[in-house]
Amino acid sequence: MRKVAILAILALLTGVPWAGASPIPPRPELWVMDADGTGQRPLSGQEDHFGYGDGFSWSPDSTRLVVDGLAIFDVASGARTELGGGNGRYPDWSPVSDEIVFSQVTSTETSYDEELYVIGSDGSGLRLLVDTPEFDGPSSWSPDGTKVAFISGGRDGERGQVYVVNADGTGLRQLSTVGALYVAPEWSPDGRELVFETFEYKLYQVDADGTDERPVVPYGSRYATWCPDGTLYFVGDVPAEPGPFIQSRRGDQVAIVTRGYSPDCGPFGKLAFSRADDIHVLQPGEAGTPNLTDSEDRSDTSSAWSPDGTKIAFSSTPHLPPPTRVEPSLTLSLRKHLTVRGRLIVPDEGFCLSKVRVQKLRQDGWTTVEKISPDRDGGLGARIPDRAGFYRLVAPHRYTVHGTHECLRAVSNIDRHRH
Repeated sequence: MRKVAILAILALLTGVPWAGASPIPPRPELWVMDADGTGQRPLSGQEDHFGYGDGFSWSPDSTRLVVDGLAIFDVASGARTELGGGNGRYPDWSPVSDEIVFSQVTSTETSYDEELYVIGSDGSGLRLLVDTPEFDGPSSWSPDGTKVAFISGGRDGERGQVYVVNADGTGLRQLSTVGALYVAPEWSPDGRELVFETFEYKLYQVDADGTDERPVVPYGSRYATWCPDGTLYFVGDVPAEPGPFIQSRRGDQVAIVTRGYSPDCGPFGKLAFSRADDIHVLQPGEAGTPNLTDSEDRSDTSSAWSPDGTKIAFSSTPHLPPPTRVEPSLTLSLRKHLTVRGRLIVPDEGFCLSKVRVQKLRQDGWTTVEKISPDRDGGLGARIPDRAGFYRLVAPHRYTVHGTHECLRAVSNIDRHRH
């Protein structure tokens, strides 16, 4: 079952300074709908603190969803059951049983660790699966439920790597060598291969025995999903074309499919994906990409098919109310290793060449935690130096013949506790 790596842009603000205190961005909510787009409804609300990251996973019978924090939602009734008291991240439900693998943080004033555990959906049978000397994070079950692949690393600044372990905790071994982002690996339908993301924002593929590690394509790529027929879909760069583009690879054949991002392939080979804050679907070989959500006041992203193909779960975030929300001028992506990347887009009369401030919301207001300089083409990137919280990017005011305006102001929530 594909776990969803959730990338959230909560608000992109420019042109009009905020009056008084800055608004707290709305949180994403877990929504579900039927495969044809009908029956759209929220399962979680603003009070539920549904977070970011590999945030939800379907039960094998398609009746329940487990989310970050180890809460289980019954899809039919909306009833919520707590398993972990909020401490349980990157949950993935076994495709063949009632067991859920997740990452749990243990910390004191002098130490911090992250281990993988397995628990039954009724809260019974909690057991430690693996505890390496590194941070053991996002994980995914093999299609037959006999193994778990996961990312381990991050201590002392080391890059993570892909590991695999048997479902009973034996047979631990490292598969990758090139380094992996803190994103759960994706198993092929036959369980023979895994695809993972690297720090160079490039997908790599490795056999389940750790051999034949190689790039999926020789250019930037991310967000992989396998279809039952063995076709791999992903988001990849296309030279001289505005993206992002969903592409397919079967054997050695690579093809551009459509504009969009975060694809997820259902059990019948149909793709659900995000485009312009809405969820679309595409049946390979057929024309058209119907817009299922078509929302004016929400951003809908990160869709995931139920195992029986009858429903789609997705993340939906309310827009900031007017007049706060205006035309966007920055693309801001917050990845799991807490790197912020974006691009300034300002009127033709000039650049914002001065420092951009990364600020965190504290009890006494916004505090600058990092300063970065945009490239000549407006691109910017920095490792966020702090952990969980609300962050924004702020560039100084510019004075032009058209008046005073801010180069950018963007706010995002980071629901993460480590780099």
